[in-house]
Amino acid sequence: MNVKKTLISMTAALVVSLPAGADQLLTGGTSGAYYNDIGPKVRDVLNSALFRYPLEPGKGSAGNFEAIVDNAMIVALGQADVYALMNQQSPGKVVSVPTGVRECLFAVTANPGIAGESDGDGWGNMMSLARRMRVALPGEGSGSAKTFQFIQSINEEMAKAQNIKHYESTDAAINAVALDQADVAFFVQMPDTSNQLFRLIKEKGLLWIGVGDRAMLRQSVDGNEIYGVDTVPVEETWGGFGTPKTLTTTCTQVVVMTGNPSRDDASDPQTLKEQVELLKDNQGSFEPDADWYQSMVGKIRDVSADATEKLMTAVDKASKAVNDALKE
Repeated sequence: MNVKKTLISMTAALVVSLPAGADQLLTGGTSGAYYNDIGPKVRDVLNSALFRYPLEPGKGSAGNFEAIVDNAMIVALGQADVYALMNQQSPGKVVSVPTGVRECLFAVTANPGIAGESDGDGWGNMMSLARRMRVALPGEGSGSAKTFQFIQSINEEMAKAQNIKHYESTDAAINAVALDQADVAFFVQMPDTSNQLFRLIKEKGLLWIGVGDRAMLRQSVDGNEIYGVDTVPVEETWGGFGTPKTLTTTCTQVVVMTGNPSRDDASDPQTLKEQVELLKDNQGSFEPDADWYQSMVGKIRDVSADATEKLMTAVDKASKAVNDALKE
């Protein structure tokens, strides 16, 4: 018996028998970390079990979710908070698995009165001033815009923010603040200070605002907390020396999404079940090996429960102070 020939034939049969539409791993833009760093890690795990998934550019977290609603066999990347938002609209269609990769929530302003003096002040001020604020966001379909939409769905104070304008990019939203066309810009980004976005904020002299409140920290989806509090770098040090400027804010996981195996419209429920089990077996192990990522992660600090409570108290106190002042 020719063992080598038999193995080749078995592998070919497995590949040919894959269902239509099972060969899509939707990531993000071709220049970003989803496509270049996280996607390949997910692909390698899937390929190890003979699931053939060439990388495809994505449609944003929300667009990737919708693609899975249309075709249960698709695998895609997205933000956990956007997944939670979309799951409210199409419950039971999609499941998610955390990758171990964090993206963080940021706001910037040119107004010291909004930013405040300490961590927590800025978000508390934003909550109470939401009705009056001009908010700049990236495009309507962007992960940042969907995150803000999710926050508004769980925070009645932020829900009052209605003077919102979407810009073609995060850079454009930040520039709108610098040009006094908006009071704050909100965005979601990995805290990689080598990214030109962080240099732009420094060049424009804008002030950082950490994002987070009690309502956000209460949220979970698929048994996993959606937000955690971290202290992250926001400014590069010269030549890599010295202590980087940091900000305490909330971060959300990047998740791998695919169809729920219990769906009636899944073209191959057994394959889908095996696919989900494989992803769950590797939960949290999809972090990139790239030098830039390892350097970034080395600068992130987890925040203790006591420090988190102090931060939430500061948010509450700042919000109350503004509300009281507006009543006078």
